Amino acid sequence: MGNLSICSVSESNEAESELEDSSSNSLSFSSSSGSATLTAASPIDADEVDSFKTFSFCLKQEKGMNLHPLCPRPFFFLTKRQPAFEVATKEDECEQDYDCRGMTRASICSSLPIMITTRTPNNRLSITSDDHNSYAEKNTDETFSPLAKISSWLSFSSFSTEAGHWSKASFSDEFTDEELLMSETIPTTTSNLRDSSRPIWIVTTAALPWFTGTAVNPLLRAAYLLKYRQEEERVGSVLHAGPVHLVIPWLESPDDRVALYGEDWRHATPETQTDFIRDWIETSAHLPSIAHELNIHYYPARYHAALSSIFAMGDIFELIESKIENCDSSSQKKRVVCILEEPEHLNYFRAPSSSCSYDSFYTIGIVHTNYKYYAEQHVTGLFSAPIVEAVSAGLVCAYCDQVIKLSDVLQEYAKHKEVVCNVHGIRNEFLDCAPPDGNRIYFLGKLLWAKGLDQLLYLQECYKHSKGEYLPMDIFGSGPEKDEIETAYRGTRNALLGSLSASSGSISTMTDNSEFRTSGAPKASDNNETKDSAKRPTYWAFLQRRRLLGCPLPVQFLGRTDHASIGTEYKIFVNPSISEVLCTTTAEALAMGKFVVLPEHPSNDFFKSFPNALFYSNASEFVQQVSKARSTDPEPLSQNLSHLLSWEAATERLFESAAVSEREASRRERLYEKEDRKLAMIHYKLGKGRSGDVIRKFLGGGPVANQVQYQMQRHVSVTPTA
Repeated sequence: MGNLSICSVSESNEAESELEDSSSNSLSFSSSSGSATLTAASPIDADEVDSFKTFSFCLKQEKGMNLHPLCPRPFFFLTKRQPAFEVATKEDECEQDYDCRGMTRASICSSLPIMITTRTPNNRLSITSDDHNSYAEKNTDETFSPLAKISSWLSFSSFSTEAGHWSKASFSDEFTDEELLMSETIPTTTSNLRDSSRPIWIVTTAALPWFTGTAVNPLLRAAYLLKYRQEEERVGSVLHAGPVHLVIPWLESPDDRVALYGEDWRHATPETQTDFIRDWIETSAHLPSIAHELNIHYYPARYHAALSSIFAMGDIFELIESKIENCDSSSQKKRVVCILEEPEHLNYFRAPSSSCSYDSFYTIGIVHTNYKYYAEQHVTGLFSAPIVEAVSAGLVCAYCDQVIKLSDVLQEYAKHKEVVCNVHGIRNEFLDCAPPDGNRIYFLGKLLWAKGLDQLLYLQECYKHSKGEYLPMDIFGSGPEKDEIETAYRGTRNALLGSLSASSGSISTMTDNSEFRTSGAPKASDNNETKDSAKRPTYWAFLQRRRLLGCPLPVQFLGRTDHASIGTEYKIFVNPSISEVLCTTTAEALAMGKFVVLPEHPSNDFFKSFPNALFYSNASEFVQQVSKARSTDPEPLSQNLSHLLSWEAATERLFESAAVSEREASRRERLYEKEDRKLAMIHYKLGKGRSGDVIRKFLGGGPVANQVQYQMQRHVSVTPTA
């Protein structure tokens, strides 16, 4: 059986790659990155090597240049562990470095597939990227020669045997020979969420009756996962469906409950909240069969008013592990899926009981919130934003096996294990709403300047300048900055800020080609000076959110309400926010058949296939899109787009995003698992003991900083006295 023996790579100082002189049965290469030699071990191999050298020599004589026989600027690594090719991908690089103007990559690489062969006792088989997988299944390791493994690398690096070129640079050196024989499409058993027998635990940072995205979406995700499993069990696809658990915060402080839920919740109990949630699932989500089947658990938590967020007290996963040990066997425990809604938030001020808290689960992190953006808007954003970015990335890397970002607007957390996908849906009642018959305009969301309400002030001025009047609209919602926002929209003027804005021109934080002066007249556009909102200094946003008009706007503040209860008299939803990751209220408005006026932003890319989504990139386009929406009727939502918004489609997207192929899982374990475990260990070491409390307090933990002291108090309270 023929094969090629492979020599190890040695470094070389030569500037250019070239074909070295060698015997007729070997082929040697050298470059600035290394050198290697292929030596034929049989007459057939020798003939093939010789023919390839002849082709290279003729090509060199024809073009009159020193051309490498494989491709421009190769780095030819051949080792026992992993062979790989890395090639230049741009034709201009080929022309510049090798003076081969007019020569195509196909002419250079067209003969390379001749070398990609393997030997069997009876035949000589050419391996291409199409039949490599089927061949690997039919042949043993003895018949799978090094040349066939090179074919596998070419397949991975998108080498075209017909066109004779690479479509992109290869990163195949990250894979071993064994990994290349693994499937790149079949998910591992651990990452397969379609197995309905596996227990699923969904942990989130908020709960009803606080109607925020991190309360509603995880609840509906749990409900529709349970619905999917019930349907699978009904048709016989699974004998016994596994349970779905929802883990939510219980605010121990009555004052916290009053601040978030209202005075009626001062003396509430966890049972009261459970009944409220089940009733909402039955009446609002219209899932009566799910309402009393979903398992609901609580972890102790406190409300951090300064950050407008809920944080856990103690270790959430210690609670989950205790429940699993009570309910499941050790074999089932290894099959548990844990979905962390906002994984960085759940771990910011957590005192882990062990650095290996997550090792028993397949952990999926779904990132909801752009915390880096919020940090940048703060007066200390210059210093706090990089810290938030680094800490968030470290916590996500340490504790998640797979990371799902709802949109590309989010920072990079763990490049080796993150995907971008919208795994949210909307309730069916939005799809069943009657189409709008009025012409009113509204905004619905949490009342924070960061939700785009500062942008709306600026857009209102531009609209008045164009149309002669302000845009009448209603605002639904509540939030910690409600009073300040209402004061601004009533038209109270701040003389100091007015003079600052007058001296600095436009203070809009959006990308705008027709910026607006405080005098009300638009200034000429200068494309060279157009300012990107992502690059503006923090003080621009600070001034803009304090922008106060000289006269009141025709705007009503109508308080918090369920979006589904918005009447048909409302036709246009204006959402100027650029802080969203993926706005649920936008999807709900589109489902109800309303126009949605949105800024051009990565967080809104998911909605670009909807004809009723009207996008603007500057104030002038905003005015045009609003005018279009006021003068025309929305298009009926098609069946395909309705399904795209549904939770059934979102559940399918979750299954696909959570899946990791066998090849990729092996690569991650080999290259990154140790580093991720180190991050978990660092977090554990820093977070334990009283020193951990000090660090959390220094980082702004406030009421949730004293985790160790809290756990000691609870231990004393539950320990029986003699």
